[in-house]
Amino acid sequence: GFEAASRGAAAVTFVDNDRRNVQLIHVNSQILQDQVDLKVVRKECFHYLRVRHEYDIIFADPPYGKFDISKLVEKCLTTLLNNGRFVLETSFRESIPAGGRSKRYGDTMITIWTKTV
Repeated sequence: GFEAASRGAAAVTFVDNDRRNVQLIHVNSQILQDQVDLKVVRKECFHYLRVRHEYDIIFADPPYGKFDISKLVEKCLTTLLNNGRFVLETSFRESIPAGGRSKRYGDTMITIWTKTV
């Protein structure tokens, strides 16, 4: 999110359920606060995704092995605008739904889906 904000994103929304992570995001966001519309939401991501939001790009880095990856991919893809991208970081050991392009970096897998209508 911070990388996108520093490279010209008009708005960035951070969603995290962990109180400490949210506090850290708030502290770090002070630097960019006047340059971009930053929103920090403390919620479980599936709860947040129940409400209709639309994004050009979504980055997700869920805890390895503790998340329903298929459900996350499905929910995020429905949230994307046409030609939007969903970028997911997982362990290379996790099962990844089809349709994305994946690349392995050590123990990490980065998969990118592009939504086309």
